[in-house]
Amino acid sequence: MPGAGKTTAHYLLPSLGFTVLSMGDIIREESQRRGYGLSAEGQRRTQQIIRKEKGAAAVAELCAEKILREGLKLVVIDGIRSMDEVNHFRQISTVKTLCIHASPTKRFLFLARRGRKDDPKDLQEFTIRDKAEMELGVSNVIALADRVIDNEELTIDELRQKTLNIVRSWVEKNE
Repeated sequence: MPGAGKTTAHYLLPSLGFTVLSMGDIIREESQRRGYGLSAEGQRRTQQIIRKEKGAAAVAELCAEKILREGLKLVVIDGIRSMDEVNHFRQISTVKTLCIHASPTKRFLFLARRGRKDDPKDLQEFTIRDKAEMELGVSNVIALADRVIDNEELTIDELRQKTLNIVRSWVEKNE
């Protein structure tokens, strides 16, 4: 879910040779390109339009095109929102899902501190955003994740180290 710590978690993964692709960045770029700007509503509208035009895995499709075009081998996808997206990535490679979990209270605190333009300004906006994420199917991805890290009481360093250890173990098993 937004604000759980996904971006913080993958900070060390480039040291293992991973390239990080953010689905949120793809949406932000597309939202600006289409003239909707960087507001939460503009991004939500862009997501809906893209998915209506190209289907439930539309954002994954855009990421996959980049992966294939650039010949990327080890990739972290930050921000998968549905099993349709996971399954789209499975068509081009091996996929492991890692869920970073934090309570709504903790996530709201993280987002308030982050202060990005599209972050919710109050609890009502936060709840609306969570509902929209759930409608996309993120709860199914969370429920079916290969591993879950509880980020309720971790320090930033602990979160990063746990993530690094899990991903390192996956890489070692596939060598």
